[in-house]
Parts: sequence; structure tokens; C-alpha cells
Amino acid sequence: MEVPDPADARRRLSAYLDAGPATRVGLRPDPARRRWRWDPESVVDQVVAVPPASSPEELLTALRSAAPFRLGFAGPYTTAEFDHGVGEVQSALLAALVANGVLDPRRPEVLAAVTAPRAGLTSAALRTLAAHPMRIAAILRQLHEQPAAEPPTAAEPVGWGSGPDTRAAVLDAETVAALRARPASGTRPSVKTLILCALVAALADAGVPLDPWLTMPVDLRRYLRPGVNPLGNMVAGVEFHHRPGDDPAELHRRIGVAVASGRPVAGALRSSVAGAGAILGRRALRPEALPPGPARLLFSGIHGSPMFSLFRWTDPASAVALCRSDPAGPTDITVTSIEVHGRCTLTASFWPDHQDGDRLQTALDRIAADPLRYLD
Repeated sequence: MEVPDPADARRRLSAYLDAGPATRVGLRPDPARRRWRWDPESVVDQVVAVPPASSPEELLTALRSAAPFRLGFAGPYTTAEFDHGVGEVQSALLAALVANGVLDPRRPEVLAAVTAPRAGLTSAALRTLAAHPMRIAAILRQLHEQPAAEPPTAAEPVGWGSGPDTRAAVLDAETVAALRARPASGTRPSVKTLILCALVAALADAGVPLDPWLTMPVDLRRYLRPGVNPLGNMVAGVEFHHRPGDDPAELHRRIGVAVASGRPVAGALRSSVAGAGAILGRRALRPEALPPGPARLLFSGIHGSPMFSLFRWTDPASAVALCRSDPAGPTDITVTSIEVHGRCTLTASFWPDHQDGDRLQTALDRIAADPLRYLD
């Protein structure tokens, strides 16, 4: 894409940060990571030129900033690194669009996105669960109907090893269009669900064993009233049981039932209580080692978002957006699917001491070439 001079980008971002802490990207955690400090000057200093790389995949793997937010420009690429505690992807995208000169930080619609009334998980819980208590029964019924998780095997805990690595592949516009046109006798699964089902089958085909329980992040802003700023990371992971060859329409149905019942809000409440307990009890949020077992897959997809299309792509037909999301466990795999101008980029993040990057690349390449082979 067309990238700005770093000095111009810093000036634009500084103007955006004048809106205050609601922009999120000007916040830094204190040394104990118990509260946030407003420090916009330190963020402006993190808008830099970075060394170019031979490919966007190489550039993505090399990113290792410890800062809560960092914006870099490398040749024709823009990189954005951010801590999920600062906010969700939209926060980083908005700041990147401003720094790239696509959005004017003084325009009312840009300011409205960050100066709107505050609302968060408490508001979502009151609107979704307290106001509709029958949803709690529906959530419990969903959990009761799910298969029981297999107990972990008795073995030595697995450490983390070296830093995470990535692999990527691109589904061209024709392939994505073919997925959308896939015949369906009943409920038509979304492209995101179809890609996920193809991914599970392709990983098995490539010799990557997966736990049948997979996690999908759900945007919790749907449970808030319109026109509010959630500030923090309003996303919750929801688990679903799915094996290679299972019906995509059935998975799509179960996802819809979970979202409609408010189950993601209940999951976020549980995680918040557990996280607060760990902090108050001064327990490590990331243990030194975890029990071994098949890889747990976390799959997130961003399809239909207009924000990616706003960037000044030099060639929209070859636009790519990669996302590295470090897995929560040493044997786990995170795959992100991002669609821009009809093309879809799949990025797999993993710990190379525990997963074979070549096998992951094989699975991604097979999906990019013909995802329908795993769906028929």
C-alpha cells in the first residue's frame, strides 16, 4: 500500500491522541500490569520505519515489540502491533488509518468513534442476561448437550520453547467466490465457517492432530446498545466440538444459537472473574508449562469489514492482510482469516518447538488451491 513518511504519520497520530485515553492506543500498563497509565508521547515515538523484508510473512514473524502499540512502515507494508489489553482490532485499525492519512482525526465521525459514551462487559451482561434470564437456561442446555471433554493424558508438562512463528496462504477472489456460491440445501454456512471446516480437515490431512474442541472469538459489541465505546477488548472465545468431515451447516447453526443466547457474554464474565482472581492472588497469568495434548485451534475471521478496504492499496487485486496472534498454549495453533477486496489471507501462528511449520504450510496451501475438496 502507499505508506507515509514516519514523521507525517507521527504528527497525525499525535493529533488523534488529543482525543484522550478513549483512543486506547495511548495507554501503557504499569510495571505490575494492574492499571493503565495515559502516556501518548511514548506511543508517538513508536511510529517508526522498520527494516524491509523479502515477504510480508517474514516481516510478520520478525515483529517482536514489547510496546502496547507500535506502528511500522517497511517498504510497501504497514505493520501494527498491539496488546489485546489495549483494545480490539478496530482500535489498532483506526489508529493506523489515521497515521496513514486515510482518516482525518479532526473529522466528527472519527472523533465520535472514541468520544462516545462508555459501556463494557457489565452493560452487555445486564442487557443480555439480567434482562432475559431465560437465556441462562438456554446456555446451560447448550453446555449440557455438548460432548464431554477428554481427560488430559498423564505426561510431563510442555514448556513454551522459542518465540512463535507463522505460515500464510492466500485464497484468490475466484476461490472465495466459489465458496460463497457453494450449494446448500438448508442453512447456508458463512464463508468464515466454511473456511474453518476446510481448515480442520486439511490439518488432519496434513498430519496435524487437533483437539476436537476449537475456539472462535465472538465480538461482544453486538450485545451493547448502538453508539457506545467499549474501551477494552470486547471479545470472548466460545468453544465448539467439530471433527473433520462434520457438517458445516450444523456448526454454523450451533454458532448462531450460542450467539443468540448470549453465551459469549457468560464466557467473558467467567474469564474476567478468573483473571481478576489470578491478579489479586498474584498468580502467573501464563504458566511456565502446560499439560501436553493435541493442538487446540483458535480460529478468528474478519470478513466484510470496510476498514481494511479504506487503506490506499497500490493494487487492490493483490492486497493482503496478515495477522499473527500468538497461541495461548505451547502446542496450540491460532489461524486468522482476513478478507480484503475479495481475497482472503490465512495466517497460522504456532510455537515451532511443538508444531511442524511445513505441515501447517501444506494444509494452508491445499485450502488456498481448492477448499471445496474438504467440504464435499
